[in-house]
Amino acid sequence: MRIVVVEDQRLFRQLIVKMCSERFQVVGEAETGTDALRICREQEPDLLLMDIQIPKPDGITVAETLLEELPSLRVLALSAKLDSVTVFRLLKSGVHGFVSKFSDQLDTVMIAVEAIYNGEPYFSDAFDQVKAEIKKDPLAYYKILSNKELELLPLFSKGLDDSTVSGMINLSAKTVRWHRRNIMKKLEIHASTDLMRYGITHGFWDPNPS
Repeated sequence: MRIVVVEDQRLFRQLIVKMCSERFQVVGEAETGTDALRICREQEPDLLLMDIQIPKPDGITVAETLLEELPSLRVLALSAKLDSVTVFRLLKSGVHGFVSKFSDQLDTVMIAVEAIYNGEPYFSDAFDQVKAEIKKDPLAYYKILSNKELELLPLFSKGLDDSTVSGMINLSAKTVRWHRRNIMKKLEIHASTDLMRYGITHGFWDPNPS
């Protein structure tokens, strides 16, 4: 199996590459989303092993893009971050596995790689726990917000006003305002500052990225 490893922490990336090389062929390494896209398009690996908290663009966006372009590609996501938004985005993206850098042991990475190599998905216990929690919540945001509202919520979480958001996407300020009000109504939020706080708390925007 041919693997590309994407991790912006160099020492950790080197360790993962060393572990994978003992059993499989590592055909590329990258630190950023841009480099990950380029290398995978060039090498067409069997497995992309990637930390999703990489810059330019983030790993989930990279996974979504490559899984459309390379249907046979399998993706194992790594991250120390595991909130409901991350789980929701990963499930929608179609990745084949997830290992938590925070709660899982290092050898879990190779257990997951072996599972995916054998055609089985591998999602850590921590991932399954968050997944179960959001599924049993009848007011979970993904159940009550539209796709457009989910797209806008990260921008509202940054405290951006309607005019600024309008300039970033193909919507009028009036339409943006309408979506903001709908989101607040559905989430039972009464002020834009509370909406911003909700977005940060639920992982739609991190004001202090690592």
